[in-house]
Order: sequence, then structure tokens, then C-alpha cells
Amino acid sequence: MSGTILFLIALVLSIFLGVKFKINIGMIALTFAFLIGCFYLNLGASAVFAMWPSKLFVTLLFVMCFFAFAVTNGSLDKLAQFVTWKFRKTPALIPFALFFLIFALSAGGMSTYAMFAFMAPIVLSIAQKVNMHRVMVACVVIGGSVSGGMTPISQLGVTHLNTLTNIGYSVEESATILNTMFINNFIGEFGMFLVCYFLFKTYKIKVDESSKPEPFTVTQKKTLWLFGLGITTILIPALLHTFVPTNALYTKLYNSLDITLIALIGIIVCIFLKIGDFKDALAKVPMSSLILVSGISVLISVGVKAGAVEQLSAWAGENISGAAAPFFMVVVSAVFSLFAAATSIVVPTMGTLIPGLVAANMAFTPGYLFSLSNTSAILTGYSPFSSGGSITMSGVFDEKERDMLFKWLLIFPAMSTVFCLILTALGLVIN
Repeated sequence: MSGTILFLIALVLSIFLGVKFKINIGMIALTFAFLIGCFYLNLGASAVFAMWPSKLFVTLLFVMCFFAFAVTNGSLDKLAQFVTWKFRKTPALIPFALFFLIFALSAGGMSTYAMFAFMAPIVLSIAQKVNMHRVMVACVVIGGSVSGGMTPISQLGVTHLNTLTNIGYSVEESATILNTMFINNFIGEFGMFLVCYFLFKTYKIKVDESSKPEPFTVTQKKTLWLFGLGITTILIPALLHTFVPTNALYTKLYNSLDITLIALIGIIVCIFLKIGDFKDALAKVPMSSLILVSGISVLISVGVKAGAVEQLSAWAGENISGAAAPFFMVVVSAVFSLFAAATSIVVPTMGTLIPGLVAANMAFTPGYLFSLSNTSAILTGYSPFSSGGSITMSGVFDEKERDMLFKWLLIFPAMSTVFCLILTALGLVIN
């Protein structure tokens, strides 16, 4: 049995056993990772331990703890009350307002990770107030972030430009391809947003007009100012670096002021200002989510070591051709994204096939095929095992809410893949 097949069986079994027997899926995945890594790949226990996603773990821990202060002192709940009260006459517009706010911030240069981390708790609190389906939280937070993030001055856009030039396209060609990817990605993300908006009857959400919120307390005002300062501290260096990329100071600030550092400083300031009790905030951190994400991440890393990426890439290179190439591109990229990062692995790997496909069939353009790969991979990245899904889930402090969102995010990749195939079949993807 190949290592890839063994990895896929382990991944499916981890999900099935975890859901069936209500055991943390991350713990089961971690067990399989050690069994495959040590006894099949002969890596040794320390090599498997080294695959633990330290950066993601620490980021989630500090971000969740930072937001837990706003939960414990009622700031997040009060903010949600004020936002919904402002939209009490037009509550159906709340998801659109949030989507385009996040889109604008991300398009302006704020990193997608920062958007996931900062906006997920806020959007979820608002969703709870108006009884909005939780899958809409993912559509708003992840969809708004990654669609805005495809501009040439944003994090994802810059990454894609580097990928395109590395493959061999000129700067001008890369800019044209990225523009097509941006438009098609927006069609995919906003299209999926609209599908969920109507599927889950979000247009029927209501606001209780009799419950006007009380004014913010002094502590709550301090909390909101602190969170606003945190967002500004990330956004301004990103904008400065984007428009003046040669300035050494701006570059240093952009590379150094990471969301993890901002959250850690925020926690310390919360303690000094007595905004909340650190023990209470830390107790709110859902360790089960951290174990889930980290355990799955280790199993995926073992799968990569077992050759999953190489084998899937080889299969794609041999089979993706002809008129069916666009549909294969969607499906393979979506499956690929289940266990590999969309922007840094899936799109660059699938991108190596695109020049040959374009040469063999002049009906295809690079922008069209890159769009299919990118959009399907990113939409699959809503899964709870991806960075987008996991960081969005980190803003969910209630166990039942987290379980509900987790289950829907398991279903979402299949829904989005079918949606991408429909867009492709109908010719709604710009060529």
C-alpha cells in the first residue's frame, strides 16, 4: 500500500472515529501520524514531533486569549449589539456590510491571517444576535478576506505575482493573469456567499428593535480602543510597505509586526490596564480546537512526507489535458487543497502544468486556468483543517457553536467544488 493511500485512509478514519465516538479528531490524527511516520516511513518519533505546527499553535493561542478579554468583560457582545442596532431597519444587509468591510481592509494590504483572527469573533458575535447561520460567518470572514486579498498590493496578490514570475511569465503577463484571477476569485467567493445567503435564508434575519443597547462601560471602551489600535498597527505598516516597498523601515515594520506579536502585546496591556482577569481569559481558550488543528496538521505533514503531493502532481500532469482540463483543474486543486496550502503549494504546483495546457489548447488562457485552480483551492480551504477555517473557528468560544461550525466547514468544500464546476460549465469564469 502506498504512503498516500495510507495517509488518506488515516485522515478519513480520524474524522469518522472522532465524530462517531466524540473524541477529539486531532488526537486520533496525531496517533495515526506517529504510527505511519514511525512504522511505515521510519522517520522516528522526534521527526514526527518536529512537524507540530508551532507558529500556528502559538498564533491561535495568543489571538484567542486576546479576544477572550473582550468576551469576559462583555465588550464583544456589546459591540455586536450596537452593530445590529444600527441595522435594525435593514438587518438583511448586515452580511453584505461585513463582507465588503473585510474585503476593503484586506484589499488595502492587511494580511488574510490578521483578518481571520480579528474579524471572526466580531462577525460571530453579530451572527449570534441576529440568529444568522454560522456557515455565513465563514463566507463573510474568509470570503471577504481572500477575495480582497487578491489585489496587487495585498499579501495574496504579491504571493501570486511571485509564483507567476517564477513559472516564467513576464511582469506584464503576471499582472494581467493576476487581474483575471482577482475577478474570477471574486465571482467565486461572492457567488458562494450569495448561494449560502439564500440557501440558509439569511435575508430573513431580524433585529429586536425593543432592545436598544446600553452605553459602553469605561472598561469596554478601553477594550475596543485597544483592539482598534491592534488592527491599525497591522494595517498601516502593510500600506506603507505596499506603496513604498524600498523603504527599509517600512519593510522591517511590515515583517515584524505579526498578528502573534500584536496579540501578545495586547494581552499584556489588558493585564496592566485591568481590562480583565488573565486566568478567566485563558480559561476561555478552547484547547480542544488547538489540539484538533495541530493534530490534523501533523498528519497532513506526514502525508506530504509519504509523497502525497508528488503523486497527486504526477497524476495531474498525466491526466489533465484536452477539453476536460478545466474540470480536472477544479477537482484536483480542490482535493489537493484539503491537505496542502492553496497559495503556497497548490497554485504553484498546478501552475507548472498550465503553460503546457495553454500551448496544447489555444482556447485556454493562463488567467483562466490559474483562476480555476486558485478559486477552487481557496474555497476548499474553508475546511476546519486549513488555516482559514481553523483561525475562523478560533473565534468561537462556545463548545456547541464550535461543533456546529466544524461540521458545516467539513461539508463546505464539497459544496464549493460543485459550485466551481457549475460556474465552469456555464462559462461564468472569465477566460
